[in-house]
Amino acid sequence: MQEAPAQQLERKVNNLDRMVIELGLSEAQKASILAISEKYGEQKVAIRSTATREQLNQLSEEERLEMRAVLTKGQLDKYDNLVEKRKQAQMAAENKLSQ
Repeated sequence: MQEAPAQQLERKVNNLDRMVIELGLSEAQKASILAISEKYGEQKVAIRSTATREQLNQLSEEERLEMRAVLTKGQLDKYDNLVEKRKQAQMAAENKLSQ
């Protein structure tokens, strides 16, 4: 099921706020991360109806790589942990739905 635009925006803001707090992003990093997120969000919306899951996953991976380039070495480990936790939560939710 696809999220409504208001829900997508709220989720994006919550994710950015979490990154600011947990990674200690500077204002410049925050602006860069937001721009990257918006860029890939627009691309995902544009292809969502015709894209395969693999194509959407590829865009997400490209987005993560661009975000990683903005972070300092110290922030990268924390970011990788956040990404891993998000993947595990997503897998748990998918497993719950399939039961």
